[in-house]
Amino acid sequence: AQLHADAIKLAKASNYSCAGTVEFLVQPDSGEYFFIECNPRIQVEHTVTEQVTGIDLVESQFKIASGSSLADLGLSQETISTRGYSIQARVVATGTGTLTSYKEPSGAGIRVDGSGYVGYTPAPQFDPLLAKVICSHPAENLQSSIDRSIRALEEFHIDGVATNLAPLVAILHHPDFQGGDCRTSLLTDYPELMLTTEVGSKTSDLLAAQVGPAAPASSASQTSNEAVLPPLEVGSCRVQLDEIAAGPMKYDLPICHSKKGEQGRLVF
Repeated sequence: AQLHADAIKLAKASNYSCAGTVEFLVQPDSGEYFFIECNPRIQVEHTVTEQVTGIDLVESQFKIASGSSLADLGLSQETISTRGYSIQARVVATGTGTLTSYKEPSGAGIRVDGSGYVGYTPAPQFDPLLAKVICSHPAENLQSSIDRSIRALEEFHIDGVATNLAPLVAILHHPDFQGGDCRTSLLTDYPELMLTTEVGSKTSDLLAAQVGPAAPASSASQTSNEAVLPPLEVGSCRVQLDEIAAGPMKYDLPICHSKKGEQGRLVF
């Protein structure tokens, strides 16, 4: 409460009007906090505030700048409440190149503010941000939002440019983060988190688990790397598993779309 009161005191002393952010550094062991800076603008983290309060800060900022008051917008400290938890993960390019594939995650409680697209070449001279993935859950526990964030990042598919997707997932899995005790020293204490390079794929993990190792050949016409298994339904696609070309860490499967009759191949 005192931290909020000090932020309000600063805004009033400067006669500040519009969206802004007052930042403090908090020492959780002692309860002490220290002023860092005041940013008279929308912050990149504003999305989490929007998700837990239901207030569009960008729209409100424009209306206030156009002469509206907080009362005109129906906003007062007494009427503002929060719901659940929200986490924002910033997906950035960590190398040079051109995006050859780009597919954002979607679903309940998942918001993506992104700028990536196939053919995009991030300029190294500017902010390498590709997307902000904001995952929210109305449950009054942090773990629900963490689980949703992990699933969303694992389903974010980017090729052609190296990204920080894997380190983000590793951080979300870390017990300090999951316990709500993630501090600014986390990456200093655990530098291996930034060295993570693999992001698990739900789809490929499911297929690999269902396919398993190739079964022994049942006839002379089958080679040692072919198996006869029942079809596997994945979404609206029917994966026919009677011809599998399996190699180290790779499966090549023929696919038939069960509704459209379209055929293709799935390699993973």
